[in-house]
Amino acid sequence: MNLFPAHMGESIGIDITKYPQSGTRGIGNAPPIVTYKVPNIDLLIGYKAAPDYLIKADVFFTPNQQIPLLGREGFFKFFKMVSFINNEHIELHF
Repeated sequence: MNLFPAHMGESIGIDITKYPQSGTRGIGNAPPIVTYKVPNIDLLIGYKAAPDYLIKADVFFTPNQQIPLLGREGFFKFFKMVSFINNEHIELHF
């Protein structure tokens, strides 16, 4: 799943509290957190505004997370190949 900070959704005008509330286990051994599932968010990959660089994905927003986390099923499944280079950058191949 994709887990984003609540402020990211709010900054683009999404009232996350209007969406279904659920819970998810915290990261590692952290306690469960409240999330709001917003379906079919347009995620722009890179800097080009071409249709090939736009994907639709469900995003869970929470006030308990400060950095966005991209999930295997919610994000990485859209690419043929994903390469993590020296922990510095990621290459995504459509």
